[in-house]
Amino acid sequence: MATVQVEAAEAVRPAAASRRPAGLVVTGAASGMLGGVVMAGFLILAAAATGMDALHAMRAIGATFVGPEALLGGAGSLAYGALLHAATSIAFGLLFVAILPIDLPPLGAAALGTGYAMFVLGIMASAVVPSVNPVFRAQMQPIGGSWVIAHALYGCALGLWAARLARRRPMPGYSRSTGSTS
Repeated sequence: MATVQVEAAEAVRPAAASRRPAGLVVTGAASGMLGGVVMAGFLILAAAATGMDALHAMRAIGATFVGPEALLGGAGSLAYGALLHAATSIAFGLLFVAILPIDLPPLGAAALGTGYAMFVLGIMASAVVPSVNPVFRAQMQPIGGSWVIAHALYGCALGLWAARLARRRPMPGYSRSTGSTS
């Protein structure tokens, strides 16, 4: 009898049960922020390895909506670039977590996150960035393909962290051990 109830509960469990409930915002924001930190850290290392200012990428991001004069700016332009990078990382983290299945294992989430980051990179590099920051592409050329690798690292960290947090925030009333609702 109990087995029939478990199977019946599985059959009628709403589709929303496969998504994180209230923890969605926290999971997305934390995952996006961690991915953004990993990405920024790699870009700092890549710039330093080429002999450039380690914070060059943040300065280039700081030219968004402001223009090339921001590249010559001081701490304000740098802080603006870092805040814009953090906000964008969090926003894309929220979107990713909204589509991430809750039962996806960490390796699958990392692979999905990396693919997601490459998709986002394609959209941003071809449609968004050229219109809001025309100097960005030229500013990032000296570090070569490092910014592509940085996006892949963002996606990997995003997926791993989101999967980790998803396992800590189960659906209320849902038991992973039995796969049923109470």
